[in-house]
Amino acid sequence: AMLMALKLNISTLLESTWLSIPKEAIPFVIRAIPRKYLPTIISWIATMASCTPHIELLLLWISSLLEAHALYLKSNKIRFAASLRVLQRN
Repeated sequence: AMLMALKLNISTLLESTWLSIPKEAIPFVIRAIPRKYLPTIISWIATMASCTPHIELLLLWISSLLEAHALYLKSNKIRFAASLRVLQRN
């Protein structure tokens, strides 16, 4: 469901899908996300960081994202720099 929400890139659909995923499944969902959707999900998470009351859930997503895709993010740091800076500020 999360992959389809990312493909459609509809914020309300992303949020409802994001909230419905159990905490235990987050690492598996993150690993299943193809690299081409990483900019979308990082930007969306950065946006959510400033307006969501679900901080613990957000941190679990960020942690899982960094654990699963750290090497790719590091090798493409210029591509993700702006989104990661917004995430760091929020």
